[in-house]
Amino acid sequence: MMRSIQHENLVHCYEAYKFSERAWIVMEYLDAGSLTEVIEYLDACGLGFDECHIAYILKNILQGLLALHSKGKIHRYAKSFCKRDRSGQLESQSASFRDAYR
Repeated sequence: MMRSIQHENLVHCYEAYKFSERAWIVMEYLDAGSLTEVIEYLDACGLGFDECHIAYILKNILQGLLALHSKGKIHRYAKSFCKRDRSGQLESQSASFRDAYR
């Protein structure tokens, strides 16, 4: 399922396998951490997001979700599984992978 959906705001799924009754998913590596980690770091530093940053983050999350929904897919989790690369590009990992190896 995830291999068929390509969008700049979704983490790319390269391959998925079923081995020993478990799903193994090979995904794009995003090295800048999760959105939760960024928020926690900024909070620990006494910093935060202004309205423009929040709007940018939400816009990118919603674009990723729209890409899923436009393919008839829904997300399973509504928590912070957003990752970003070092350029600041946000990608969502919030899709369900239960059918990824089919």
